[in-house]
Parts: sequence; structure tokens; C-alpha cells
Amino acid sequence: MNGSRLTILFPAVVLLALLSAGCQSVRPQVHVDAPPVGDDDLHRSRLEESTSRALFHFAMARLVGMDGDLAAAAVSLEKAVAADPDSAYLLVTLAEVYLHLDEIDKALRAAENALIADPELLQGHLLMANLLSVRDDYPAALDHLEEAARIDPDSERIKLQLALFYDRVNEMGKSLAVLRALIESSPDNSFARLALARAYRKTDLDVLAEQAYRELLGINPHSFLAITELGGLYAEQGRREDELKLYHDALADNPRDTRLRHRLVGVYVEREMLDDALAQLQVILGQNPDDPTALRKAGLLHFEKRQWPVAADYFRRLVESDPADAQARYYLGISLEEEGLWQDALAIFAEIPPESDVFEDALIHRGYNLHKLSRTADAVELLENHRERLSSRAEIFDY
Repeated sequence: MNGSRLTILFPAVVLLALLSAGCQSVRPQVHVDAPPVGDDDLHRSRLEESTSRALFHFAMARLVGMDGDLAAAAVSLEKAVAADPDSAYLLVTLAEVYLHLDEIDKALRAAENALIADPELLQGHLLMANLLSVRDDYPAALDHLEEAARIDPDSERIKLQLALFYDRVNEMGKSLAVLRALIESSPDNSFARLALARAYRKTDLDVLAEQAYRELLGINPHSFLAITELGGLYAEQGRREDELKLYHDALADNPRDTRLRHRLVGVYVEREMLDDALAQLQVILGQNPDDPTALRKAGLLHFEKRQWPVAADYFRRLVESDPADAQARYYLGISLEEEGLWQDALAIFAEIPPESDVFEDALIHRGYNLHKLSRTADAVELLENHRERLSSRAEIFDY
């Protein structure tokens, strides 16, 4: 839940399913009132015509929506709603399309109208909670989410969202109560257990947080989030050996978990245990010799240790696998430069394109290498030709 939008209802693929509902013999709930007693055939005919128009435009929305053209789908749905303005189904579908088009004001109005048409519409309350959370109006969003939980009291997904929203408004007591009840009714719900551990941690109940993480790992021993967050808890408490043991035990159980091994590399680097970090990177590269992240980290660590030939080898492998990697090319050039391989370094720096973030630094290094090759006039000409671009670099004038 790191983004500003808490998607509760209909990810894009589900939205397409809504628009394709007709393919599954699920018709939109087009509202048709029973005609008053004694109404004539003309009134009945107009109602049927209105229903037909709504169904036609809904079908058009479904077709263009399945092609990914949500803007066109919105236009067709607007026409369907105009034909039958009291259809909660059409209104909530239109609101969801507006949401995916980032037209939040229109989405709110359509969702509100859907709930006016049907106050018990579950999708309407979920969508309103989503839209209000986009506006950071979590108290109002909670009202709708609580209504959704009342309408569908057995939905674990809604309960979990409710707990997370309580967390957002710092009603941690309610959040913890919902999560505990959810876990009691569904002990294997890993998402609820992770949320409970985080809630305990947020409220400084570290002992309970550790217990919750451990219980989650008992159910799902390969949970990357549970392992790394528990490791972070140990780090905050200064329990460094417990943190390392946690990672090593997890890797012993699942040695090919590259993400976890990369995290262990990060722990070693944070503690300046560079040789241990390099040992873990060798394991990763033994499993996948082309892992770009491992190659980059290994190159930078050897660079830090001033082991220039080894660092150059890793950066060269990166450049070979991705010629557009200007950062790798730049560090390769510096490594060669530190070895005194002026001509090789010059050639590498010259390959860095002008649009790269390191182009200006590469220019300075090119001038330096030209000077080392006794081509000082060429160095001066190079820097003079790029004086405007380098004008913000004070050191260039001294150089």
C-alpha cells in the first residue's frame, strides 16, 4: 500500500471482465420500472426502446473496452447511462472507467449516482472508498468500506482493506482487532498475518511483531517480505547475529532465492563486510553469470577495494551484455584509467553518448587521458568545444 491509490475495486483486467460481461451471459442491470396500471402501449414501447438503447451502447462499450480504448468505452457508457440513468450497474461501470482514465471528479459523481440508485451496491461502496482514498479522504473512505463489510461480512479481502484503512487513520486498535479476528477465522491468510506484524511494529509492540513474523514464516517459510522485514526489525534492535542467522537459515532452505541473497549482500555492505558480500555475489553469479545487478555490485565493490583489473572485468561484462549502459561504461573507463591504460580508457569514455548523465564527467576524463597521452592540444580543443556545456563545472577552468 505504498502508492497514493489504494485499489480496492476492479484492476484493469477485472474492468475488462466487467465490460465483457455480456459474453458470459451476464446482462447489465438496466433499470425498467413496471408501467402504472392502465398505461398505454406507447409508454411501454418507450420503455422498451430506452432499454434497447442502453443495451446497445453497453455492448459498444464492451467491444471498444476489450480493445483497450477506455476513452471510447466511457463515451458509449455515457450514452447508455443517458438512456437509463437509474441503472446502478451502468453507473458503477462508468465510474470505474473514469477512474482508470484518471477523471476522478467524474468517477465520484457516477459512483455517487450508482449508490443513490442502489444504496446496497457492494461495488459502489468499494469504488467510493477507492476514489476517496485517492483524494486522501480516508475517514469518508472508511464509511464506505465499513458499509461494504456490512453488506459482505464474509469477504476476507474487504476485512483486510478495512484494517489497512484503519491503519491509515491511526486507529490502530480497530486495525489490530480486525486483523486478529480475520486470522482467527482464516489462519492461513498470509496477507493478514503480514499486516498484523506490521501493525504491531508500527505500535512499537516488537515482541508481538516478531512473533507474528515467525508465525507467518511457519505458514510460508519462503515469504521474502516476512524474512526481510523481520531482518529489519532485528537490525533496528541491534541484533546483528540474529539478522544474519535469519538470512542464512532461509538461504539454506532455499539457496536459489536470488532476491534474498541480494538482500544479504546489502546487509554485508551496510556493515562494510565487503569480502562476505563478494562471496555471496559469487554464489549468485555461479547460478546466473549474466545477472546484471550482481555484476554491477561486484564491479563497484572491487572498485571500492581499488582492485582495478577485477573491477574492469565486471564492468566490461556489463557493457557487453548491455551496450547502452553508460554508467557501466563510465566505471570501466575509470578502472582502465586507474591502471594507466590511457588509450583504452579514452576509447571507452568516447563511446558515452551526449544524452547520458555521465557525459560531462566523461568529457573531463577524456581531456585528462589525452593529456596523459601527450595530446594536450587535443585535450584543450575537446574541452573548448564543450565549454558551454561544461560552464557549470568550476574545476574545468582550473584544469
